Amino acid sequence: MGSSFTIMRVRGIPIGVHWSWLIIFGIFVWSLTKVLYPAAYPGLDGATYLGMGIATALLFFGSVLLHELSHALLSEREGIHIEGISLWLLGGVARLRGQPGRPSTEARIAGVGPLVSVILSLLFGGLALLANRLGWPEPVRGVSSYLAQVNLILAGFNLVPALPLDGGRVLRAWLWDRQRSYYPGRPGPRSEPARRSASCSSRSVSSGS
Repeated sequence: MGSSFTIMRVRGIPIGVHWSWLIIFGIFVWSLTKVLYPAAYPGLDGATYLGMGIATALLFFGSVLLHELSHALLSEREGIHIEGISLWLLGGVARLRGQPGRPSTEARIAGVGPLVSVILSLLFGGLALLANRLGWPEPVRGVSSYLAQVNLILAGFNLVPALPLDGGRVLRAWLWDRQRSYYPGRPGPRSEPARRSASCSSRSVSSGS
């Protein structure tokens, strides 16, 4: 994705940030600091709300990054080269070079992202419950509770059966398996994309926020 800069590499995969991410990050922090957290947890000081907003935004975009990394790492395990991951205005994009060779591979690569988001939701939800039980400070309870909800929403949104979302790719894998062709209405062997991979350009796996 153009107009992005690399901030790190994970197992050789470049992680980039698009300039639009900086805009949404600022808006996200402002809305959490000025609207959501003051309404949900009144009586805290401005610095605390700001700290909660920044921590939430960083952890949420970290969650999006883990979602995309799960796609990327499983793709590489399946022999599909990853050009990189970009965080941008609406979430994240993992750029894959080539196509999965079988419908089961396509389904696994697509499904692992929402699975990671659900796991993160459960972890943050468990932390929120623990914080409530042990009487931890409100900022810890508030941030962990919000992250549990937003990760669950992220998983649900990505399971919508429409491309380029993960749910659309799972549906495509199911149709591919049923029709024995990667291309709707065109019969052929299940491994058809593997033979075409040499002529394929890069493709993306997106997660919206």
